[in-house]
Amino acid sequence: MAVGATAYASSLAYPRYDIAAHETFRGLQGYDPRDELNPFGAVPDSELKDWTARAYVAEDGSADATADYLVAVATGDFHEMRASYVYDGGIAPMDTDGIGTVHDDWRAGDGPYGGWMRCLNYTGASSGTPRAMCVWGDKGSMGAVLFTTGDKTHDAVEETARSIGADFLRPAGD
Repeated sequence: MAVGATAYASSLAYPRYDIAAHETFRGLQGYDPRDELNPFGAVPDSELKDWTARAYVAEDGSADATADYLVAVATGDFHEMRASYVYDGGIAPMDTDGIGTVHDDWRAGDGPYGGWMRCLNYTGASSGTPRAMCVWGDKGSMGAVLFTTGDKTHDAVEETARSIGADFLRPAGD
């Protein structure tokens, strides 16, 4: 009986995070596009604890300027999260219609808490700027980041996405 109770408790465990939404980020001014963008609208309220979405542009840029970074993160009890939710577009569809020309799409390495990440490189439709987009999910968080890139390798894109995620998601209690 103790083994069954331990297995059940373990199945309900998930990493817990606090969200740190920044007014400025990496020298850029942040804007809150929450009214226009809710990438987590399909997540049941019973699972979602908190979320934020922020666009970051040059300090002298306007809120409608092309963002150097667009970050959307959510926390909650996502213990049903599976690789297919990330790789098949279940948590954040990797809808490429209208974003530009996609050059590369790949499965990134697993995250530190058993999560998954999918990334792509593309050229922005309106700006012609090389960009990358990565989405991730683990049992306590999900998110997406879009950012301007140069000729970054897969490893460099993944590292940038992970560092941005780490800047916005902190283990709870820290």
